[in-house]
Amino acid sequence: MINDDRDTVFEKEQLRSFLGGVRDNWFIVVSASLAAGVLALGVSALQTPLYAATATMYVTSGDDSDVQAAYQGSLASQQRIASYAHLASSDAVVSRALTSHGLSGDAGVIRDSISTSWDPETVLLNVTAQSADPGEAAVIANGIAQSLSGYVSELETPAAGGEPLAKASVVTPASAPDSQVSPKVARNLGIALALGCALGLLVAMFASRLTLRLRSEADVSEVAAAAVLSVVPRDPEIERGILDFSSGSSSASEAYRRLRTNLEFVDVDKANRRFSVTSAMEREGKTTTSVNLAASLAEAGKSVIVVDADLRRPMVATRVGANPTVGLTDYLSGKAGLRDLLQSTSVCGLDVLASGKIPPNPAELLASARAQEAMDLLSEIYDYVIVDTPPVLPVTDAVVASRLVDGVIVVVRSGKSKRPAFMSAVEQITAVNSRVIGVVLTDASGRGDYYARSYSSSGDAPQSLRP
Repeated sequence: MINDDRDTVFEKEQLRSFLGGVRDNWFIVVSASLAAGVLALGVSALQTPLYAATATMYVTSGDDSDVQAAYQGSLASQQRIASYAHLASSDAVVSRALTSHGLSGDAGVIRDSISTSWDPETVLLNVTAQSADPGEAAVIANGIAQSLSGYVSELETPAAGGEPLAKASVVTPASAPDSQVSPKVARNLGIALALGCALGLLVAMFASRLTLRLRSEADVSEVAAAAVLSVVPRDPEIERGILDFSSGSSSASEAYRRLRTNLEFVDVDKANRRFSVTSAMEREGKTTTSVNLAASLAEAGKSVIVVDADLRRPMVATRVGANPTVGLTDYLSGKAGLRDLLQSTSVCGLDVLASGKIPPNPAELLASARAQEAMDLLSEIYDYVIVDTPPVLPVTDAVVASRLVDGVIVVVRSGKSKRPAFMSAVEQITAVNSRVIGVVLTDASGRGDYYARSYSSSGDAPQSLRP
């Protein structure tokens, strides 16, 4: 049951990924549909309108002197109709129509305009003629029908004379049609729009693959072997600061609780743990993840410190309402003791070490021995040390800081982060023998059902993190 539930969730993730790609490339679908529709209208406008007129003939054979004879005659008529249908466009019938039934024009053109149809269960034969002129179509259909009637009479008259053995009589003459049969503009437009939409969907899907945006757990799993520790839904409250974990259970707070729970399966033998949080590029949710992960850990009764090691664009102090002007750089430059720089927050059990003044050499400071000393000292004071670092690809700071912690959490923003950037970030971190312990997917849509299913059926920890 658990595996079935996980398979279902994975399939939904793939569907969401596809729909997300279509949503981001909707203009391709619309453009392809409109282009196909315009093309269909243009082709239809260039085609000469054709009108079809039909004359109906009744085929009889033998006589109807008694029931048996009538039945035999009906069978004979049905057998003859297929032959008469072929005769309708024969040279003999067309020539007779031109000379004896008032038709004019080229015999080949008239022959090509003729078609026949019949129901095998009846003795009715339909002779249809198409022309750009509705009146001419009716004239041709009637002329061919009359010519065929006379020709059949000649063919079916015995050599010794007497009545024809079969007749093809015109019972419903053709009349000039009111509407054209070709081109069928509405049908052509409908088919073109459907084909254009289908082509647009295919192009949108491939365009989504070419843009290589990560949208779901399935996408992340295709790129790297790191476990997805949590999927954080889109929530406006997240961007305003720390979530209030004491006020109830929202989908966003449950996502961070899930992240907290999964971290408990990492290095289970260590009492004090420190993790850095980073992303491949900016604006993917790393600082938001850092402060809310720390708050969720504090909610569970842990003592937690958030260290703002983003010494280029620090944001942690702003998010938690602390003083950003004093902090880590003051300790690294030897201006103050570490304990003097720690600030408390509104969340019980959660403190913050702000970045301090922005230095000219952030990477060198993070690579210093004092940086390692700071991490060691904080690990003695707090249960968890959460380090917010800059993005990996623009600068080297995050890679340098990754050697100060037990593991790195990489944040990926759904629909924004790209596969090559994510892969490069993971490769740079692992290249210095640091460990990526997992991925957090942020700004996801429609996640409520996922968490309900996950918590009720399979526990908190993903399969790859269970001891």
